[in-house]
Amino acid sequence: NTGNPEMVQTTYGEIREQQLPDGSKVMVNANSEITYSEGWEKGAEREVWIKGEAFFQVQKTPSKTRFVVHADQFDVIVTGTQFNVVNRHDKTNVMLTEGSVTLKTKDGKEIFMQPGDFVEITNKQPEKKNVVQENVLAWRDKKLYFDNTPLRQAAKKIEEHYGVTITLTDDATANRTLSGILSNDNLDVLLEALEALEFRVVRNQQEIIISSE
Repeated sequence: NTGNPEMVQTTYGEIREQQLPDGSKVMVNANSEITYSEGWEKGAEREVWIKGEAFFQVQKTPSKTRFVVHADQFDVIVTGTQFNVVNRHDKTNVMLTEGSVTLKTKDGKEIFMQPGDFVEITNKQPEKKNVVQENVLAWRDKKLYFDNTPLRQAAKKIEEHYGVTITLTDDATANRTLSGILSNDNLDVLLEALEALEFRVVRNQQEIIISSE
């Protein structure tokens, strides 16, 4: 069965680490999927397609073959390096932690990234932003970081991770901000933490209704 792409898929609430054929490692966040081409061991260009979020640790190869991660809005072109990629329908970004990469957007723009750089694509336009690296990478430690984050945004993250629907009863609730670190390996524990912050949480299987107390 040569020529078939290999795939790593995660379900809601699951994080998986996978070694790729060249010895590179990838950690795949919940509700995500990576597909990669075959034949890497023969020195072919190493290509990966991503939906969702993953953190890559790319090995340099003796033949210095390129490692390319394809997202909807851009390709990440790598020699050897560590970086985080988000390719979800409402957000697309790359955080480089080590080494260097070139981002190539669909219209051919090239952006050279250095460690600590974070580039987000909004309305197809790439923009470098200042972010706290630990916050971007918190998911790897099964944590969510909030820094004056409106509950509206936080709810979206929880929906993405666990595959639930969250209804916020009013704007006052949606605009309330959260700060701090919450554990993110169990939805019930996460909801209890929100209750401790004086939100009222009602869970009905896959739907969660949050209001202010």
